[in-house]
Amino acid sequence: HVPQLEIEKRYLIASDDIEKILRNDFIEFTKEKLEQFYLVATIEKTLRYRKEGKSYFKTSKKGSGLVREEIEEEVSKEEYEEAKKRCSGGIIQKIRYHFTIDNYNFELDIFKGKLKGLRILEVEFSNIEEANCFKMPEILEPLIIKEITNETIYSNGALSRSMQIPLRADAKLSYKQIVESESKKLPQFDIYISKYENGKNALKYTLKRLLISIEYQIESFLENNSIAHIMVANRALNRYRALLKSFKKYIQNDSYLDHLYAIDSFLLLFEKSLSQEKSFRKLLQCKRNYPISKQNNVLQAAIQIAQLRKMSKEELLRSNLLQMVTEIKELKLKTKKSLEKPFEYITYRVIKQEKRELKKLLREKVDPKLLYYRLKAYKHLLQFAHKKEIQNIGYKRLKKIALAKEYRKVIQKSSSDIAKEFLFYCSPKVRINKIYKLIAKEL
Repeated sequence: HVPQLEIEKRYLIASDDIEKILRNDFIEFTKEKLEQFYLVATIEKTLRYRKEGKSYFKTSKKGSGLVREEIEEEVSKEEYEEAKKRCSGGIIQKIRYHFTIDNYNFELDIFKGKLKGLRILEVEFSNIEEANCFKMPEILEPLIIKEITNETIYSNGALSRSMQIPLRADAKLSYKQIVESESKKLPQFDIYISKYENGKNALKYTLKRLLISIEYQIESFLENNSIAHIMVANRALNRYRALLKSFKKYIQNDSYLDHLYAIDSFLLLFEKSLSQEKSFRKLLQCKRNYPISKQNNVLQAAIQIAQLRKMSKEELLRSNLLQMVTEIKELKLKTKKSLEKPFEYITYRVIKQEKRELKKLLREKVDPKLLYYRLKAYKHLLQFAHKKEIQNIGYKRLKKIALAKEYRKVIQKSSSDIAKEFLFYCSPKVRINKIYKLIAKEL
């Protein structure tokens, strides 16, 4: 068999909805299921067996990057099955799409099994000059994450050895930057891990990143006594708890209970200080909403809350907060096949499950406080979704139903306790003035 030169570029792709994209532009395509494995898989040399439909092939390749030498021959089913018993690494399964755009031949591999979520586009060239002049067609340009022609971690041989979607080099760098830089001041989830990263790694590093933020905020609070740091730490803690609760089935039971207890202890410790801080700020902000005759009452209430704020802050400063952070040890995760799937895919499934649970609660008679906290936890969970359409998956609609349900109670009873509770837990901007008036009547 005469060796042939394989000249191709490879790209990481962001969408698996390729059929819809191609059909919308009337581009013809074919697709087939592939199975392949390796007897040899090094950077410079590979020996691969592949099943395409009912045909079987043996391929050897030399070299890496843009240009490689390739020899391919068809083999019998028996030889393929015999070689399969001696394979090094895992067996790769994928669906390959073939299509042509601007006279270029494209192959898009959508991986299955442990590598589900990984999508690699290849484009073939007849010579190096053609490859150097290549410009990605307009229809495909928005889908490209990055070129990976020279990144050996994305070669099929390397994927077969690891059977894990690689953590991108830029993602590793971003994680290091977060640990060492200003990013740790922020409570929100930064997308520093590729959405194609295997779920176990992503979950582990995400929780680590949140703990770094919590520790930093507590250190800052101890230095300058500003409750603003506790507010940021509290948001990070709530995000940590949302992940903990939603991914419960992936966490070992003893590790899960220890973490939940530690996080809940923190949140209870913060709750009093934060509620007084919020009450104080709201009273000052809404002072102008009250009649002049009632404004002195509001100021007196603000002075009382200010005194309580001071006491709560001193209590927090006396607490051994940093010791509590160190007691939150690294989570022990279960060994589950489903946890090896991409973080984006797992998160989407978890979010859908949480949404079903919330809808069930809305149909039942539940304590409004419980409903509020579940909604907040759901909102925190949405922060971990990469796709914008997932980030807003039903939250606004669910909140609207919950608020309408609670507002009816306020109308039925005009007692100040319910009005204040509603103001504290829900406070939608559209109805906020009506609630102020209800509270004013009781002052």
